[in-house]
Amino acid sequence: MTKSISEDLRSRVIAAVDGGLSRRAAGERFGVAAASAVRWVREWRESGSTRAKPQGGDMRSRRIEGHRENPERRRGASATSAAGSGARVGTVQCA
Repeated sequence: MTKSISEDLRSRVIAAVDGGLSRRAAGERFGVAAASAVRWVREWRESGSTRAKPQGGDMRSRRIEGHRENPERRRGASATSAAGSGARVGTVQCA
């Protein structure tokens, strides 16, 4: 995974844009993509923060734990709840 760009560089790009430079020109001046400059300035205007957002991390355990805590969400739970309500669930007869 790549390392985050320093907060100092982000601050300098934001200061240049705040000083009147376009985002594209600020990106070229500091050697970063114009899209990055746009994102950094937008984040700074919305939250006041110049810090990078956390990278990576666990993205799945919340969903997995949700299934453990709520058995209704498990696969096949709809068939068992339908069977409990008196509805006919597909049956197979073996000879």
